[in-house]
Amino acid sequence: MERYLQSNIRDWAHSEVLISAIKALNNKTADYDQAMIDTLDAQWRAEVGQSATPTITPVLSNTTADFLRNQVERSEGYITEVFIMDLHGLNVAASDTTSDFWQGDEAKFNQTYGVNAEAYHFGDIEQDESSGHY
Repeated sequence: MERYLQSNIRDWAHSEVLISAIKALNNKTADYDQAMIDTLDAQWRAEVGQSATPTITPVLSNTTADFLRNQVERSEGYITEVFIMDLHGLNVAASDTTSDFWQGDEAKFNQTYGVNAEAYHFGDIEQDESSGHY
């Protein structure tokens, strides 16, 4: 996995389209407190599978999400889902709908954000409830 990360993901993970999107959301959410984050996460969870998705749609319908979907497609099955997070662990853009909006309480955020720019997290292989993939 580390070899795949280094040879196939590192370059696009540092692309300007991702960095710009993260910086923009960081500016918007910088003063969000935990109550606001919890409210947004609850809204997201309630929208999953619904026809009206005002919290989810902005994360999936932007050029950054298009970029991420392109990376998933180009991976030829090696990557099934990808999303990027802001300084709180909120989804900035995603290739597909995630089960929740806030990743800040999960290892993928806690073991990377604030560590250093090159930090990464490999979790156990498990079935993802939102995508149905392993």
